[in-house]
Amino acid sequence: MKHLLTLTLALAFGGCYKKTVNGTLSVYEAFELKKGKKMITIQPDEYKGKLKLSDRKKFQLVLPGVKGKTFTFKFPKQLMIPRTQGSLNISAADLNQPVDVLLNFNTERSRSEVRTETQECSRTYYDRVCRWESTPGRRVCRTDHMGHRRCRYEPPRRRRVCSSMPRTVYGTREVSYRNVSTTTYFTAELLSPGSERFLAAFNGEEYKNRRET
Repeated sequence: MKHLLTLTLALAFGGCYKKTVNGTLSVYEAFELKKGKKMITIQPDEYKGKLKLSDRKKFQLVLPGVKGKTFTFKFPKQLMIPRTQGSLNISAADLNQPVDVLLNFNTERSRSEVRTETQECSRTYYDRVCRWESTPGRRVCRTDHMGHRRCRYEPPRRRRVCSSMPRTVYGTREVSYRNVSTTTYFTAELLSPGSERFLAAFNGEEYKNRRET
């Protein structure tokens, strides 16, 4: 099957890409997946599972209710998983699994109205603080290599010693912000190799909410 890489919006490539998506695998027709040297048959049913994107060169389908549990799909070097938006069609030969896979990614974002609130804040400065230290005069004695005890008088000393001391200032500030919600929908369609025969589909989503200040 010819590789199809369709980009509908910007894709991010490179860097670390680790993600675990909870979802459901709907199996419409019995099929097999490779687990090491064994072939595991997955019967028609609904299975709770996870889609684990370990990096941009492979992903894992984790099905706790199925013998074998974890199935690995590896990509050829020239293909990469879209981060937020797009689709990727990979053949069974490239995946080293007896199914073709069509991955779909779709991301939706929503932003709230801008709001303003007063927050407590602080800032720490470092001041240079100096002081004078005095050492009183004293008599110092020692024995030389001939065994003679020799003494001398050290006069009083006064020296300036400086160091940085933290000083924290407290106050308030006005902050404008809005909440940004992001939902990414993941679909992995499993097809009979070299055909459009639909075997199963994994559907999951990831939700994130953050404050944009």
